[in-house]
Amino acid sequence: MPPRRTRGRGNRETSRTENSSQILENPSLTAAQIAELVATTVAQILAERSNSNPPPDQQAEELRRLREEIANLREEREYNTQSICFWKFGLQCPTSPLLSPRKVPLEDLIYTSCTDPIPQPAAARTPRLYQP
Repeated sequence: MPPRRTRGRGNRETSRTENSSQILENPSLTAAQIAELVATTVAQILAERSNSNPPPDQQAEELRRLREEIANLREEREYNTQSICFWKFGLQCPTSPLLSPRKVPLEDLIYTSCTDPIPQPAAARTPRLYQP
């Protein structure tokens, strides 16, 4: 029965099977020939692994690039949040660069909103009952 091949391995599995079948078909192989077959099989496996994994320098470079990209995205998100807040709330925005630095930025905003007089709507005329 021929050996099963997995979907992703194709040629590698076939070449390994051929090498091992050569050994089984020729029982008169010398130790040197067997060692040579083993060495070529190991060399093929190592070559395939080195092709699939990028070198460490390339991995380190890609990690550095991804970290920079993440940092840039965080800065951009922070900037967009501040600009939206400033655009929407004007000078009262707690992150506005025009506000003076405070220990607690919202403290003054809350205080002033509580102490400002509440605007009253214009007094509407109430109809008086007819009094002769």
